[in-house]
Amino acid sequence: MQIPLPASRQDAQPIMYISRQATLTKVALCNRHVSRETVLWQHTIVGLTTACLVAHDCIYASSSLYSSDVYSFAHDGRLLWRIQLAHYAVKGSIQLNEIICMRLADELLYVLLRNGTLYALHPEEGILLRKCTTEQVVDDEFTGVGPFDLVIERAILYQVKGNRLFALDVETGKIRWEQRIARTQPFQSHTLYDGVLYACADRDPVGSHIYAYEAQSGRPIWCSALLPDAIFEAPLVVDDHLYCVGASGVYALQCRNGRLAWSCPVGPTTFRTPLVVGDRLFVTALCDDGREEVKRWVLLAIQRTAGTPVWYHLFSECPLVHCAWEGQVYVSDEALRKLYCFDVRQGAILFQLNIAAIDDRLLPGSGASVIVTDQCFT
Repeated sequence: MQIPLPASRQDAQPIMYISRQATLTKVALCNRHVSRETVLWQHTIVGLTTACLVAHDCIYASSSLYSSDVYSFAHDGRLLWRIQLAHYAVKGSIQLNEIICMRLADELLYVLLRNGTLYALHPEEGILLRKCTTEQVVDDEFTGVGPFDLVIERAILYQVKGNRLFALDVETGKIRWEQRIARTQPFQSHTLYDGVLYACADRDPVGSHIYAYEAQSGRPIWCSALLPDAIFEAPLVVDDHLYCVGASGVYALQCRNGRLAWSCPVGPTTFRTPLVVGDRLFVTALCDDGREEVKRWVLLAIQRTAGTPVWYHLFSECPLVHCAWEGQVYVSDEALRKLYCFDVRQGAILFQLNIAAIDDRLLPGSGASVIVTDQCFT
């Protein structure tokens, strides 16, 4: 995810949306303090999923404890609509009706279930417009659950399965085009940028390749040299470079030809797609030098054009990088109990928030996201 660095605005008042376990909360950050007094509104949604979006004047959330439900809330917390998409369904140990991700595209709200059913909703009215069947979503044995994303544009869904990369017309359910590579190189993830699909393929145990295809036709453009690392999560495109996080390093490739611009070893990573803010790239890694009994994690800021580390901060738990706002990057511990705000350029902690103070109930839910915006919608 790329976040530009906007000019400072004196009248901007940051608003934070927090999805934590089974609670969805809107908080005012005017005094850099979170308490029950700064909570603007709060909703308990048992079975809250990780799929959460803020767009225009609405926030979209979903739940999957039993049925698959999508919610739309106004900026003042009013429930605008709620729709049930599917009933509870389990096969073996897999909950087939689990909502994996949501995405706004083509003025529609797309919702993907684990069983591969893709729903298209009217974002303002919550009306089901159409649905189609795609590939079932399977967790990766190394990286666990996601984060998944829907790569969709102009009613074309781009998916991978094994060594196949294909474009599916969600209106007709027909495959527009398909590309296959060697069976020994399964595709792991992909992203779309400026009409080009970039896909990661695992060549276990020696490394990974990145492939570039023309999105409209599926025509191959280039294949990168072997990168000596396992790359599972989707690459990130910023300007003319493609950034990938492997099992132990970060790689920058030139978009025009796939050549390696730089690589930066960082130690065991979480594989997650990096966050870019201005000229800084943020990744998390495990500090494993074999000498310390207690594991420590590090948030690392890398100068993205040169590939050189700029600053770091140590954590006792695996940190989650959430978002950025006005030259600040927001990072939490894995359980989202505390949230830290760092200065993007220097790495100083500007403030930290006790998120657990606003809701300490242990209700079932997997919400784990923070969205900071200055869109107060007043």
